[in-house]
Amino acid sequence: KLVYSNRKPTESFLDFVISFRAGTKEVRVRESDWASLYEAIRKACPGTSFSVEGTKHPRRFDRYIAFCLDNVETEFEYLSAGWSYVSEDKQKFLHDGVSHPGLTCKTGKTIEVDHQLSYKEAFLQSLGMLSMARELGKILIPWLFEHLGLLFSIFCRAGLQPNFLLFIAGPSGALKTALAKVLFSLYSGESNRVMASFKDTITALEVKMFEHGDGVLNIDDFHPPVSSGEKRAMSEKLEFVTRVKGDGLAKGRSNVQLTLQEELMPHCLVSFTGEFLSGGESSLLRLLIVQLKRGDIDGKTLEFYQKNSRVWSTHLQGFLIFIENNQDLVIDFIKKEFEAKRQAWGATFKEKRLVDAATHMEVIAVIVFSYAKWLGALPESEIKVMYAQWRSVIREMTDKSIAATKQAKPVVLFLE
Repeated sequence: KLVYSNRKPTESFLDFVISFRAGTKEVRVRESDWASLYEAIRKACPGTSFSVEGTKHPRRFDRYIAFCLDNVETEFEYLSAGWSYVSEDKQKFLHDGVSHPGLTCKTGKTIEVDHQLSYKEAFLQSLGMLSMARELGKILIPWLFEHLGLLFSIFCRAGLQPNFLLFIAGPSGALKTALAKVLFSLYSGESNRVMASFKDTITALEVKMFEHGDGVLNIDDFHPPVSSGEKRAMSEKLEFVTRVKGDGLAKGRSNVQLTLQEELMPHCLVSFTGEFLSGGESSLLRLLIVQLKRGDIDGKTLEFYQKNSRVWSTHLQGFLIFIENNQDLVIDFIKKEFEAKRQAWGATFKEKRLVDAATHMEVIAVIVFSYAKWLGALPESEIKVMYAQWRSVIREMTDKSIAATKQAKPVVLFLE
């Protein structure tokens, strides 16, 4: 069986079932080993031999397999969740809950859907999340950031990759990690665990950014260091991730087995949570900063969405279906509207990176409102009022992010 994988770098395999007297064994051979299939199979099945041996047999066997490939069954096996091409011009958001002719998903990730909720009901309940913060901007920015992360590949197709990060800063007890777990979790079980932290090595963070796919990878717990060595290590990790994502740079990425190095971009957005910020002004200007204090997030409302995580994932699944069904229109909209909105924000802010950040946030807000109209969830008059409010909040939060970078002591940002 010939298998194509969408895991980057894209790979092809040959799957064999080897029969023995005692039973069978499945063997997968990478494309790089196809020139010596005879040896690859013998290596996978030590202690076995073919019925015919001889110096010419390996070449005969390889020619025989090449002949068989003309009629072999082909299977498309998707190992990475997120947007992937299922035809020449059609992308689909793939996970293990997706059914599509001619493909198999083995991503290890599933979006849980509450089938008792309509997508309209899930959207309206997810919109209710915005009431959990005393100030709208402190919840709206991360709420929109998750929607933008899910469309990372779509924005890339439009030629407008988001190259900024989010930092949720605040003291212990401000519920920043709990908030990030709720908002930046799409797949089953994600809301119950920390996906990445500053305890990870730089290599581990590289792997996680590479493997995460469309969405938001939150790196948790930038905390007060107990030693100069810990302070230096955490600062190096924050600086590395900020520059890689903020500059849109491709670095040598280790694969999961840490045996290959590829020039690949992390295909996700990244957020941080921590008690303080570190770094120079140049690095901080790659961040939208949300500063929380204790009491800014209503614990009871947050607890509801923790216990009812399928409300959020059901809404996001509906949003992804809307994008999938309208992806050409969405990409055309991004291409046509982005530059005009960027020029408008450029008249307000001088910092180019945050001009782009504000533009991305406004564009994703418009796409969310388009989804609301598609669902019939909000009347046009209410959408106009909310759009003006959201745009004002984006401006306010971008202003605050810029102001935060100007402070002489960024380690106390959360106190402001």
